[in-house]
This record gives sequence, structure tokens and C-alpha cells, in this order.
Amino acid sequence: MDLSEQTVSVIQNVAYLIASILFIRGLKGLTHPRTAVRGNLTGSLAMLIAVVRRSGLEGLSNGRGSSQGSPSVRPSARCWP
Repeated sequence: MDLSEQTVSVIQNVAYLIASILFIRGLKGLTHPRTAVRGNLTGSLAMLIAVVRRSGLEGLSNGRGSSQGSPSVRPSARCWP
């Protein structure tokens, strides 16, 4: 599948926009016991969209996979002072 870089960028931005709206709606749904299950599912769907966007479409834009450009995290040697 040959997508231009601009098309991939638009798809990525739209996916993040949809995920952020769903995530906010999911948080709002968690405020009442009657809507908590729906809010939890909505937030989970938003996170799934964000993870798929990050891992799936990243490989299409640069051809190197999702690990390219990921920040490296170094664990701290001490947890408590």
C-alpha cells in the first residue's frame, strides 16, 4: 500500500483526535455508576485507537517500524532517597 507522507500524517492526526475525544467522553462517563461501564469501554477503545495508531501507522510513514523515534527510558537506580 503506497500512501503519501501527507496522507499518512492526516490519518495519524485524525486517529489521535478521535482517540482524545473518546478518552474525554470515557472520563466523563466514569463520573456516575450508571454510565461507568460505558465510560470504561469508551476509554478503552480510545486507548486501543491510540496504541494502534502509534504502532501500526508509524511503520507506514518511515518504513522502519514503530521502534524508530521512541524515547529511551532508563530506570532509576534508587527508588527512595
